[in-house]
Amino acid sequence: MKAIVVKEPGVIAYETVRMPTRNAGELKVRVHAAALNRLDLWMKENQTNDFILGIEIAGEVIEADAHSRFKVGDRVMGIIQGGGYATHAIIPESSAMRIWDHLTYVEGAAISEVFLTAYQNLFWLGELQDKEHVLIHAGASGVGTAAIQLAKVLKDAHVVITTSTQEKIDTCLGLGADLGINYKEEDFSELLKESVDVVIDPIGAPYFKKHLEVLKVDGRWMMIAAMGGYYVDSFNLSKIHQKRIQIKGTALLSRSESYKERLCQAFYQETSPYFERGLLKPVVDSIYHITEVEKAHQRMMDNLNVGKIILKIGDLDD
Repeated sequence: MKAIVVKEPGVIAYETVRMPTRNAGELKVRVHAAALNRLDLWMKENQTNDFILGIEIAGEVIEADAHSRFKVGDRVMGIIQGGGYATHAIIPESSAMRIWDHLTYVEGAAISEVFLTAYQNLFWLGELQDKEHVLIHAGASGVGTAAIQLAKVLKDAHVVITTSTQEKIDTCLGLGADLGINYKEEDFSELLKESVDVVIDPIGAPYFKKHLEVLKVDGRWMMIAAMGGYYVDSFNLSKIHQKRIQIKGTALLSRSESYKERLCQAFYQETSPYFERGLLKPVVDSIYHITEVEKAHQRMMDNLNVGKIILKIGDLDD
């Protein structure tokens, strides 16, 4: 099969590699599309020894257990521990989800990681309730565009997003956000002082003190990444104590397979009616051929994308 492999930190190549072997409880999938994630960029710089990039795929089942709930030919999507930038991949059956009939493989690839991350942090960990106020940073990102939709459709929440351009704000408003803030022009902490119930935070250190200001009493703060840095200067702990603020650091890929299975089942059951009616939808920014992966990575590094960047793989020779 063909795959994008890390030869040494920062150096990748498109090569012929050995076909992966399926174990019991796993599916072998002919990959038609893979989605980019920021973790891919980190792995590109920190892996070696022909590690295959890619944690999010959509494709066709070509091998499964005899008693599997999936059969050969089924269209599936899901997250994996690596190996997605390839013509074939292995996915645990517990993490695989059927692609809804009206969606393409490209659209399927744009769902799993971002919608599961948003669902987990909004509802399982953030405990977002009906009509509450949620602040979503990087609103035009994959997770951001998923979180906007989930918060509005499932809880009719008041959604505020931050992003960097008016074009991105307009996209977020079109997805259901109530207010968009250009963080380059306005200070969200001044506009939202003590009005937010849940924060979805992929930024980290630069916004740490600001979140102490915007959160209400009993506010929930989900730290899903730290794109802006990890280290915070001195701050007053009293606000966390006085407001009873809950700060939760989260990651999805490192969770146990049993946790991811429960999450996938809950997400799929609750959201299927809304995906089928078009009330929830994947947001695809751009599509690149797998051999154009460097261009795709650069688009993500430049923060140009609105929604998911997809690698198309299905037209390659095995």
